[in-house]
Amino acid sequence: TLVRNETNCYSHAIGATTPVLQIFRIGAISGEKSISEKYKSASEIIDLLKKDLDVLGLEYQIIGDDENETQNLEPNQYIVRLYFKIYADGRIWDYHFMRYEAGKWTEKWKGRKPTEIDANYYEKRWEWKRGISLKVTR
Repeated sequence: TLVRNETNCYSHAIGATTPVLQIFRIGAISGEKSISEKYKSASEIIDLLKKDLDVLGLEYQIIGDDENETQNLEPNQYIVRLYFKIYADGRIWDYHFMRYEAGKWTEKWKGRKPTEIDANYYEKRWEWKRGISLKVTR
């Protein structure tokens, strides 16, 4: 239950199962963003995500939004999608990750177990905009 209650979508996206505060916050792993500091833009968050992945030694490739993104994955690869809710003035309201591995898309909310989700769930929601899709190699 500790992992269920104390991890979130970001920790799920990077494959972390340890409830460490830095794993909750994009940019904290790389030391580029403090836990309490607000994000300025979606592009800043994407850049911080890449820096965190570099620090973790996870290779990544930006992939397109086509239907074939889940094809030809090696056993040590998975896909993450990052979505944003953005205010009209460009400030970030929220972000959320989905992860594709072992033939299914999953998401994780704090306090819940990872659950399977339809691949297009956030695409159909007007308030969520896709920021980036990455193929990650462990």
